[in-house]
Amino acid sequence: MSIGRFVSVVSAGFCGMIRRVATRVEYIELLGEAIYPSLRAEGFAGSGETLRKRLGEVVQVVNVQGGSAADRCYVNLGIHLSFLPEVGSTSREGCNPKTIKASECVIQSA
Repeated sequence: MSIGRFVSVVSAGFCGMIRRVATRVEYIELLGEAIYPSLRAEGFAGSGETLRKRLGEVVQVVNVQGGSAADRCYVNLGIHLSFLPEVGSTSREGCNPKTIKASECVIQSA
């Protein structure tokens, strides 16, 4: 599944489903049921609201963020090169591909 197709699926289905969610725990459970199986099948790994996939030196990050209104969510995407430090970091070391956030990637889309 391409990222574009994934975003379409999330926009069409998942965001409408979060209306029934009352707590953050339920929100994370819903992600696990409705969204993450497709991403994991594509090689993404992680937990919480963020999953990552490494392709050589390229790290892809997908973060599904619940909105302040119960009827919205946002999909934050990031692409980063693992040998570069995170955006905003003073380190000269490469990023940690297992923990980098979409907001720390050199290419971001929200």
